[in-house]
Order: sequence, then C-alpha cells, then structure tokens
Amino acid sequence: KPCEYVHTQKTKQVFLEPEAGIWMILTVTVPYSETIHNSERVIEYHENFIQESILQAALKSSYLMFKLFNGTFRSIQTTQSIEGLKKRLDMFYSRYWRNIDPSGLDIFSVFQGIQFLPLDKYMYLKVHCFVNLVETTFRNIKRSIFVCGDQLVWSGLEPEDTKIFYQYLSTWLLKNTGSYESSFMASQSVTASVTGSSTAPTTGCFVAGDSESEGRKPVWVYVGIDQQLTPCKLYIYFCWDVFNMYVCTK
Repeated sequence: KPCEYVHTQKTKQVFLEPEAGIWMILTVTVPYSETIHNSERVIEYHENFIQESILQAALKSSYLMFKLFNGTFRSIQTTQSIEGLKKRLDMFYSRYWRNIDPSGLDIFSVFQGIQFLPLDKYMYLKVHCFVNLVETTFRNIKRSIFVCGDQLVWSGLEPEDTKIFYQYLSTWLLKNTGSYESSFMASQSVTASVTGSSTAPTTGCFVAGDSESEGRKPVWVYVGIDQQLTPCKLYIYFCWDVFNMYVCTK
C-alpha cells in the first residue's frame, strides 16, 4: 500500500495520488509553544493539533477544486505540455492555499458535508418546476444548482461535483455577497439618476458569466455529464431580495 502520511517532530506530510502516476504532497508545520525552564528555552510541539486524515481531506479537496476550474492534470499536460501544467498549478495553488488555514480545519472538512434547506413537499416541487422550466426554455443549460443562503435546495450535478461546487459557493463566493449587493445597487442608483427613471432597482444580478457590457470574461468549469468530464461555461445569478442563488452551467 502506498505511503499516505509522514510526520516528524516539526512537520507533517500527507500524500495523494489523484491521477495515475501523479502525486500531490502537502507539508505543514506542527504548531509549537515556547516556555522557559531553569533559564533555558524549551519548545514543545503539539502534533495532535493537526490530524493527518484532515490534511488528507484538505489535499483531496484542493485537487477537486482545481479540477473543477481547470480539468485534470493529464488533460492539461496533453494539451499544453508539462510547462503549461506547471503554470496552471502555480497560478491556482498560490492563491488557493493563502486562504486555507490548516489549523482551522476540522472533522467537517473530511466529510465535506452539505447543509440542505428543509422544505415541505409543495415548496420543493415549486423549486424543481422552476429549474425544469429554465432548462427547458434555455436548451444550452446542461446542469443547474439552486441554493438559498448557504443551504442547498436542489442540484442536478453528480454527487462529487455537488460537494465541491457547494464548497466553492459557501467558502469562496458567499463571502463576497455584500460587495456584490453594494456595487450593484450603486450602479442602479447611477443609472436611475442619469435616465431620470423612478423604477425600483432590480434585486439581483449575474455575478459570474461572460458579459461584454460589464467586462466579465467567461468562467469555465469541468463537471461530469454522461460519465465524462465536460467543460461548461458557468453562470451565477445572485438575488439578495430573497437571498438565494441560482447557479447553472452552460
């Protein structure tokens, strides 16, 4: 069986083989405290503060997040060479790990749990009918997710894709909801002032998806469709009036 963990007094390492023949290694420093005993400096390392299984889960999660927005390592190596893969890895992980605190990870990181919004049958059917209506009206839409606040209501993605997408929404995107609302309401106010319109401002906007008028470039994600990893454009509509988010891949 391949080695999964190595820990010394000062560091812990976890290993992951996400794709055949490609290994990922995560190294973290073991937390320590300093005390003075008999006029001598004594360092005590707290290896139990960081669990190997939790680091392993964090490493796997980082790979799934990379795959969601970039595709597999092998596919990038095949289309862009090994140097292209190195650049994509450096661009993604240099930003990703800056926002991850290993000491703040817990058992919930291992299971990648999803919070579901409890709905009665009638309300759930209304959401389901709404999603079906949108996908029927706009045939280019392949998969959709409906989220209320930080709770999942409905998902048409595969279970593993749903978990990592939910993590992206709850960990990264929802932190910026305040800036989305303030910036959009400011633009609505300016528009109303210029046009002299007294119409009530719109209570939602797209926060992801290509838009020439707003200078947004398309965001691509790679999700499982018909048992194949498929590149799709990502569109996210955020509505703060009822604090929900409608996410679809196209």
